[in-house]
Amino acid sequence: MSKLSKAQVKLHGEAVALLNKDKLTDEDRDFIYTHWHPGTVSNTAAASAFFTPTDLAFDFEFDAPTHGRILDACAGTGVLSWAVSTRHFYRNSGARPDITAIEKNSAYIEIGRKLLPWVNWIHADIFDLPELGLGHFNSVFANPPFGRMNKPKRKFRYQGASFELALIDMLSDHADLGAFIIPQMSAPFEYSGVTQHRRRHTRESEKFEKQTGLYLSEGCGIDCNHHRQSWLEVVPFVEIVTVDYAEHRKSAPVIPQQLALAI
Repeated sequence: MSKLSKAQVKLHGEAVALLNKDKLTDEDRDFIYTHWHPGTVSNTAAASAFFTPTDLAFDFEFDAPTHGRILDACAGTGVLSWAVSTRHFYRNSGARPDITAIEKNSAYIEIGRKLLPWVNWIHADIFDLPELGLGHFNSVFANPPFGRMNKPKRKFRYQGASFELALIDMLSDHADLGAFIIPQMSAPFEYSGVTQHRRRHTRESEKFEKQTGLYLSEGCGIDCNHHRQSWLEVVPFVEIVTVDYAEHRKSAPVIPQQLALAI
């Protein structure tokens, strides 16, 4: 269990009490997503799973398409789906979006189902997606685990060590548009926390682009540095990247990943 301050313990306790209610309001959900601490049920650091701050999730929503079938990959308890659902609800006269959320941590799934009962929750490893038979999605979004942790068993076009870049590559066969929160060191640009935006390749981002042909864009341009102090347990430098999978398939058809390389 993560060590919490007295203030965090108090707020977390209030969030747990709300979770025990029979019916949650949107205000309840917002409070829970802001103050419930995932480190009380799992070792988030060991899994490199860092939960998106609520305020960043609502900024992220501007880059996350909300039409058609939507996939929330590595969903955690669903804070990104919560932001997308909320904005979609008010833009579409009370209609909820069609979201499928995949998460392999059973404790997070339990919380997510209570918070977002309209979401189709699936308990699975995201890299088992090709075998789940869920069909094609209009868009996908994720704040995946960062770095070298939890590497998939299968191999795809991208041959580097980054979990988040391997995930973005794999999802190219399953969606038309993607939006992701990734470490700044994995992005092919610097936008957040710098005085001047610039495209620049790190070793991993250059490898990713050469091996996959996918272009990671800055999207609408959100400075994630404004939210650095809102993360739990960590203070990461991150960027929001978007990718147009459908446009890539039109301009440079590729071999399906499950056939590209032997496992």
